Amino acid sequence: MQIMCEQFGEPKKVLTIRDQEQLVLEEHQLRVKMIYAPINPSDLIPIRGSYAQRISLPYIPGYEGVGKVVDVGCGVSETWIGKRVLPLRGEGTWQEYVTSPAEWAVEVPETMSDFIAAQAYINPLTAWIIATETLDLQPGETIAVNAANSVLGRLLIQLSQHLRFNVIAIVRRTTQVDELQQLGAYQVLLKDIDSVDAAIDMAGGSSGTELACCVKSGGTCLSVGLLSGKPMDVASVLARKHINLKMFHLRHWNAKTTTEQWHKAFLMIKKLLEQDIIQIKSPCAIYSYQDWKEAVVEAENRQGKVFLSF
Repeated sequence: MQIMCEQFGEPKKVLTIRDQEQLVLEEHQLRVKMIYAPINPSDLIPIRGSYAQRISLPYIPGYEGVGKVVDVGCGVSETWIGKRVLPLRGEGTWQEYVTSPAEWAVEVPETMSDFIAAQAYINPLTAWIIATETLDLQPGETIAVNAANSVLGRLLIQLSQHLRFNVIAIVRRTTQVDELQQLGAYQVLLKDIDSVDAAIDMAGGSSGTELACCVKSGGTCLSVGLLSGKPMDVASVLARKHINLKMFHLRHWNAKTTTEQWHKAFLMIKKLLEQDIIQIKSPCAIYSYQDWKEAVVEAENRQGKVFLSF
């Protein structure tokens, strides 16, 4: 079975579930029986049509998850069979069986739980690439991050302790202040501030616009997410501040990386997790993929990570 998006709109209304055809594997492919797949904001936003210009319908949602290899194509060693992997850069993960290019599949170490492995791609890799490459944050530099209680925000705060930059966390609720301070945030605020070296916008809309205006002249505001469903007001920002506005899409990094760089990055993520430099929470709820509608509704509440179980 597979969950399909055949038209853009509210996920609970437009998604459908249907039987899955088992095609013959092509050369250098793996067939992976999925175990778990999380429901991320980055999964739900495209379903609403925010990226309609680059998504062809119908498609299978889901960018990450963990499963077990059950079959291999020509040119792939049978030693893969039975191994847990992240079946990445193939088809969407919201289905029972995923076909994935073997060269991009990431083997999961025995010490890593299914729940951690299923979340070890989108947010950890994004946080690491942003901090060490895109913004190349140096010790002592200060960044502001909105939606800072999100998974990505929390990972950036944790990485700041390891890489010695400062994170000013912008949140909406006073209940989030103490926890983020304990996690390592330099400051936790309910409103934006002035003069930071860089900013990371995960919300867009008015929140993103105000955040960008807190960046010092010549600094960078990096747009990473669109939780509000609306873009920031670029014209308003540029009229008030001389800063660099950039967008980060993990798919752009994927497109230019080599397999060697890809696996090296995941070795780093594995190390960060094993050494507890970064930590990922367990899911707050697990639903059978057949109960996808209830799962999507709960995930929309953003009270914690929701998983589909296969």
